[in-house]
Amino acid sequence: MIGSFGILMGMVVAIYRNVDDDKKHQYKGMLTATVLATFLTGVTDPIEYMFMFVATPLYIIYAFCTRCCLCNG
Repeated sequence: MIGSFGILMGMVVAIYRNVDDDKKHQYKGMLTATVLATFLTGVTDPIEYMFMFVATPLYIIYAFCTRCCLCNG
């Protein structure tokens, strides 16, 4: 669970850093709310759904790697 949080927080930072400068203010609030919800509730779905729609090929790789880690660990 801790590893998953670390990976997902890295995804949020990467999404924020790649947003256009004029839209960063809008995305900052959305991403901050998502991160707070994840930390307070332990539910990672909001970040994963956002990641799924922003970078679908990378999400497929992430899902495959997560599944492999769960089967082997």
